[in-house]
Amino acid sequence: MKSVVTLGISYWLVGMSLAGILKEEEVLGLAGFQHTGSLAEIISLSDGKHVLCSSRDGYVALWEIETGKLVRRFEKAGSGSMWGMRVLPGDEEFLVGTGGNMVVRFDLATGKELMTYKHSDDVLRVALHPDGERFVGVDDDKIAILWNLDAGKLDGPDDGKEIRKFEGHKGRICTAIFVEGGTRLITGSSDNKFKVWDVETGKCLETSKDYDDIFTLALSPNGKQFAMASDDKYVRVFNSKTRKEVWKVKLKKEGEVVVWSPDGQLVAIADGDQYLHLLDAKDGKEVRKIAVAGSRHTPVIFSTDGKILISGGDQHLHLHDVETGKRIIPSLGIPIAPNGFDTVAVGAKGRKVYSSVDDDLHIWDLDRKEESKVIEENQTIYSLAASPDGKLLGIGMENGEVKLRKVQNGQIQREIRTGSQVNVLSFSPTGRSIITGGNNGVASQWALTNGGKIQSFRGHSKKITDIAVAPGGEVFASSSDDGSVRLWSLKTKQPLAMLMIPKEKPASIGLVGSARSLIASVGKTSVWGRFLPEVQARVEVDEGRIKELVLKMADDQFEVRKAATDELIAMGEDVLDFLEKIKAEDPEVKFRISGVRDAIICPEGDDAIKVVYKFKNTFRHVTGDPSGRYWAGIVGSGSTGKIVLGEVVGEELKVIEEIGNYRAPEKLAYSADGKTLVSLNGDGTLTAYSLGGEE
Repeated sequence: MKSVVTLGISYWLVGMSLAGILKEEEVLGLAGFQHTGSLAEIISLSDGKHVLCSSRDGYVALWEIETGKLVRRFEKAGSGSMWGMRVLPGDEEFLVGTGGNMVVRFDLATGKELMTYKHSDDVLRVALHPDGERFVGVDDDKIAILWNLDAGKLDGPDDGKEIRKFEGHKGRICTAIFVEGGTRLITGSSDNKFKVWDVETGKCLETSKDYDDIFTLALSPNGKQFAMASDDKYVRVFNSKTRKEVWKVKLKKEGEVVVWSPDGQLVAIADGDQYLHLLDAKDGKEVRKIAVAGSRHTPVIFSTDGKILISGGDQHLHLHDVETGKRIIPSLGIPIAPNGFDTVAVGAKGRKVYSSVDDDLHIWDLDRKEESKVIEENQTIYSLAASPDGKLLGIGMENGEVKLRKVQNGQIQREIRTGSQVNVLSFSPTGRSIITGGNNGVASQWALTNGGKIQSFRGHSKKITDIAVAPGGEVFASSSDDGSVRLWSLKTKQPLAMLMIPKEKPASIGLVGSARSLIASVGKTSVWGRFLPEVQARVEVDEGRIKELVLKMADDQFEVRKAATDELIAMGEDVLDFLEKIKAEDPEVKFRISGVRDAIICPEGDDAIKVVYKFKNTFRHVTGDPSGRYWAGIVGSGSTGKIVLGEVVGEELKVIEEIGNYRAPEKLAYSADGKTLVSLNGDGTLTAYSLGGEE
């Protein structure tokens, strides 16, 4: 009897072009004032309704104060972190210092880049001259540069004209202000001193005593005084003309940013004790202490009417009533996970998304928002996985426990104690077992029926960082901080391959190319992979011939046994179903049949894993789609991060599509049907993408 079979898997994406099929469906966890990096400076606009905020996430954001809504983003490729800012007269344009060794000038209404002013190092702060026609940029190269604001301006971006440099500091210059009507410039540096310069000649007129690192200089609204924050834990106020100290106040921790209220009556300082301090500008006595949420806050600014104090902490803005100190919540609300969720998983059909932060489990329902909920677990959650049928959610805990919760009602169906922190877990394709990877370097398979251990897979010497299970459920891969990726047979309980990545730590892996090959991310630009040839598209399998070959595997002659084994292996994956039916009594034949199965699933050959592709930016995460044919990864970091889709063709890694995600994608998860992809983002959101297209 002959059976005609087609090798490989029938994919729902076969015959479909992947390009352009990844479409953003919904952003979960959206709230007010969300950035993806720590904040550098806040500027209140004169309309009293908006603020600009620069950040280390690589862009400047324009926000609505009342709602927390993002109005516009301003970014320049290659600029890196965004630092100090100044709005130009008329509130139509602004300047920002960048980590790309330049000051960039933007149009507020359109986001268009108007001009650049090039330095030799990161530009940390800018100061606008009172005439509105010049400004100073200060940088990491110990230099302050005076620029003509408009010289050389054309229809497109152009370089501004340098007027002169102010050189003499021995450390980076962190801050600068113009005083005495713009005739003098004061710069503060990490060399512990501030210097006073003649603006017209560039000559240094005065150098202060040591104060420790000087972080901020802030001019009072009337220009007669300036405040200084430094690393010696003092905030000081000086006379602008004489530079004589008017008062000083010592803080519990160093204060990095100091600002004046619009009426000049208050000075606000943000320090490291999780408070904002409001001081009387006359004598420095504390008027009010405002507790802030989360970690330390910097920077800080008053609203233009002086009624609201706005601070930056945990990657977003916080609003406080100046009179009461009470926090003001924007209409969009505050982030659930200000620094991002820890884990993510997607339900079988992509309509439920699961995420966690610390010990809180968040269940998101894309169709019925009112059914989204939070479950507080008793331990920090380290991993999540949804069962293939969508009925169970696996939750891996810090204490080594795995909870299996029913998706329908949230009740716990079973608890499994693994003995080690559960860094990663995955359901088998049948949904009958789960595989866990722990801090102890051991991967284990557990039965869902009774929670019992089926088997353990030992070999890693350090914690397991990821697990990927092949669609057929025969094989899984594990990666570890010991620098290895290992392939295991669930059927025979045997190791199949050990692949070492020299001097690297694979953080995530994906099985690709019909799940016969794998790729790994090590947090650098290189993609590591091991590619195995795919089976032929179509062969004829003769069941009678298979039985003959199995009998020959018991032959006394090695050559006969080897020839039979090689011929069976060459028949490919669908011979496995026939071999499964054969009940060999000879233990040697049983062993050889297992060897055939392992060789088909994971052929022997060059076990080396090598660099197979290089991106321009860091390849930070990878996962395989449930079919085993395609892969999804994250390239770049912060607001420049991209989600990349691809496949493996022969022994070549192919990139099919790249899409930007300014919310800083960090991890990815597929639904079991492969039609939904969710990114866990650094700004505390989750982005759900649908994968679709036409045949």
